[in-house]
Amino acid sequence: MKKIFKIFAATVATLTAIFAISLFAACGNGRDENTNDPATTYYFTVVGSDDKPINGQTGGRDGGKVAIQICTEMCVDLNPLGVTLGEDGKVAITQKQVNEFFGSTTEDVTEFAFHALHVPGYEDDCAVEVKGVGSYTLKLTVPVAHECESKCPFCDKCTDATCTEAACADKCEGHTYNLTVTLPDGSAASNMKITIANGDRKANVTSANNKASIDLVQFIAYVGKADSYTATIEVPGGYTKTITLDAISDNYNLTINIEA
Repeated sequence: MKKIFKIFAATVATLTAIFAISLFAACGNGRDENTNDPATTYYFTVVGSDDKPINGQTGGRDGGKVAIQICTEMCVDLNPLGVTLGEDGKVAITQKQVNEFFGSTTEDVTEFAFHALHVPGYEDDCAVEVKGVGSYTLKLTVPVAHECESKCPFCDKCTDATCTEAACADKCEGHTYNLTVTLPDGSAASNMKITIANGDRKANVTSANNKASIDLVQFIAYVGKADSYTATIEVPGGYTKTITLDAISDNYNLTINIEA
């Protein structure tokens, strides 16, 4: 009888152990002992537009290392947690680390976005979507250089005073000729008509007194772009004078003396 009881007790102990092991496997993720196994590790390679790995140990914003993040509904900066991009542009993150980053204790976080930030010469808003462990490549792109869309037709400098881009730092100061016309007797002219010409294309401006402002940028729509323009000044009484206006000039304030 004692022998039968011992056999029964051993059998119960064995079944209890098997049940406990099965219960643990069903409730836990079973990966704590295998976090260094390639099957539970995410591998990332960050490359540039030339497909060559980016050195994450040098450069970076303000001379620091390249920052990396992983994001779901929120983003976690990995650098304070000791994860940095390698010299070969590579970084490995285990499933356990991912779970810890997001505070997940009940299930694996297997879908998130991986970012590389503050990479000199590259855009910050590039990311790769991650769905499950494996190897991923994040290709950063060079930002499109700003092109001035408000170039002066004469000097090619920027006419937009509000633009702060480096490409628009050199501003156009305008190309307005301020003309003062005097008659042969030294008196001021009146009712002037000034014809601006570029070959056969012409445009007119009038003035009731002897002063006129000619904005060459406004006239380009009528006479076209040129290095210089012919300006013919006509004053009642038979007074006429033709001068040349250079599109780019150091002197836009001119006094024109009409001779008899």
